[in-house]
Parts: sequence; C-alpha cells; structure tokens
Amino acid sequence: MKKILLKKLSLFSVCSLVLLVTTLFISTFKISAASDYSGGLLDGVQANLFSNDNNLGLHSYVTDNDETTFVTANPAGDPKGNNVAFINLQKINVDSIRIKTSLSNFVIKFKSSAGKITELSGSNIPKDGTIKDFVIKDITSIGIVNVGTSAGDVYEFNVYESSLKLNAKSGDSQAYLTWNEVGDADSYIISYGTQPGSYTESITVTKENFENYVVSNLKNGTTYYFIVSSVINGVEYKHSNEAVATPEGPVVEPEQPSANRAILVVTMTTGLEKEYDLPMSDVNSFLNWYDARDAGSGPAKFAINKYSNNKGPFSKRTDYVIFDKILTFEVSEYTTN
Repeated sequence: MKKILLKKLSLFSVCSLVLLVTTLFISTFKISAASDYSGGLLDGVQANLFSNDNNLGLHSYVTDNDETTFVTANPAGDPKGNNVAFINLQKINVDSIRIKTSLSNFVIKFKSSAGKITELSGSNIPKDGTIKDFVIKDITSIGIVNVGTSAGDVYEFNVYESSLKLNAKSGDSQAYLTWNEVGDADSYIISYGTQPGSYTESITVTKENFENYVVSNLKNGTTYYFIVSSVINGVEYKHSNEAVATPEGPVVEPEQPSANRAILVVTMTTGLEKEYDLPMSDVNSFLNWYDARDAGSGPAKFAINKYSNNKGPFSKRTDYVIFDKILTFEVSEYTTN
C-alpha cells in the first residue's frame, strides 16, 4: 500500500491555498457502516491544522479509513476555523479522488510543484464516498475549502493513482480488453462509452477475466472509450487508465482477375505474327509500355521474355518488338489450374 511521506512542514498560503476550515471536534457518534477508502495516496497521512497562520498540530482524522471520526468545517472567517492542508507531499499524480462529507459548498484545491493552483468545485464531486475521475499531475499539496455559509463535516478524503493498466484491441463488432490483476479484487467493472471520460454502459465480470475479456455488440467504425475498476469487499475503486478501440469489420479484398496468363499475339506491319505465352504481369508491362510510347515517352523497343518456349540450348531467349513496326496485337487471357 503506497503512502506519501511528509517532509519539513511549511504553512500553506491562505491567499494561494486556503484549505479546509474546521474545528477540532472529534465525534464519538457512530456513523453508518464505513466504506473502504484504503489504497489511496493519502492513507494515514497527517494533515497540518491551522487557525489562520497558527499551526495547531497534525491529525489524520480524514485519512484514517474510519467514518466514525470526522472534523467539522466552519465557514471561512469563523474565529474557530482551522485550515487543513496536506503540504510538502512528494510529487504525486492523481487519477481519481473520493470524499465523504456533509459540506454543502466546498472546493478542493491542488498545488503543483510549480506553484500552480487548480480548483475542483464540490458541486462536481460526489459527496457520498463515490470515486470521481480527476486527472492532475505533479502535485505537492492538497486541501479542501468550505466556501459556504454553514458548517459541515468531513469524514474521509483520499486521492488515487491508478494501479490498473488497461489495454484495448479492436475486433469485428467487438473489443478485446486486458488488464493487470488486482490480487484482492472480488470482481471488476468495465465501463465504456463513445465519448472520452463519459461512460454510459457497464459490465460486471468475475475476477478471472482480467487476462482477456471481449466486449461484444459494438458498432463497427465507432470509437469506444473503456475503463475498468476493481471491486474489493463490495466497494468499487482503483480505476484504470482510459483505453480506446474502434471496431472494424473484416477487410474485403478486391476481386482479383480470374486469368493469370495470356496469349499475346503481335502483328507486325509486314504481316508477320509473333505469339507469346506469358504471365499477366508481363502482358501488363507490355500494355503499359505501349500506352506510354503511344503518348510520346518511353523506349522505342520492348523486350519480351520467351521463357521456356522453344528455348533450345539457350539460357534465355528474348524478342524485341519495335513500336512503329507494330500493326496490331491481341491478348487472350486464361487461367491455369
């Protein structure tokens, strides 16, 4: 299980990243059965608690995988408020997040190693602990801000980097999916759709299907976007990367000419007829030469290989026909068995 270590503590600027305003009240009231939030990059990581710029200590109530503990986030400006920040993290890449909270209006802020602040509005995030796909790279600090006018509780918060690597290969009206096994997974959920990041269909498959699963009844020529997630103890998490496949029907080869040889009869201006039994490739070369010469380009003569016809003692026999000596010619195609 991957964990992020805290380095030397430093305050998160209130102006650049004002984070989760909370009181330090820990409830003993039993919440409903806890979900499994483990496997995240913040497992057990302690958050720095601040009241304005005063460090009030370290706590891990929102990363302890325990929904019976929580912190209450007061509105901004409340004198009892505490800013909660995961600061000085080793650089992490985030693929998805999850939060369990009763806050009605909040944002999650991410600070990159370059100092860039990215905000994710709480209105776009499930608040019931459901995983939300959200990709952001090179993050060194994370926090949550209550931007509403009333207090709310934060029970659990975590971010994830996908350990599932999904590959997709196109087939005829289907896609072949493979991914690496998650050892403690009970099953997997395949989600897919025709727009990136938007998955309108889902399939639950058994844990044995990670090596090769075929998604059928797809439309040829349409691009599909797939993700897979593992299900552990009834909880879905650990989404994979997005893989793409465009099913295509079988390639129909154009019909080839039935003839593979021909008898070429060339009649000279003198009335002499020359007959050659040739493969169609040689006949086509003759026709291309004749058309090019007739258009004013190419050599004046064409060499015709007589192959084994009346070869006699010679290693090779070649006839040369002169363009302006040709009166007419005839091609009679045939097929050999």
